Amino acid sequence: MGGANNRNKLTFITPEFQRPYEWSEKEVAIFLDDIFDFAESDRDEYFLSTVITYLPGDDSIEIVDGQQRITTQMCQGFPGFEV
Repeated sequence: MGGANNRNKLTFITPEFQRPYEWSEKEVAIFLDDIFDFAESDRDEYFLSTVITYLPGDDSIEIVDGQQRITTQMCQGFPGFEV
């Protein structure tokens, strides 16, 4: 596993204070439909919303805000994410 300075492999951690993953199938479908609609459009930019992270310096990234979106992307096998 690479360190935080090695952008090829990172360990994502959800801190204990974060709520558990709670998106329903409906919320996942809405999120993915929006991304796929963008991919098929001629738009140049897509705003995924804010994702806040913290680098504790131990080869990991703590997801402070945006963990539902990040987790959904990871589970769907989006490019750049490996489970």
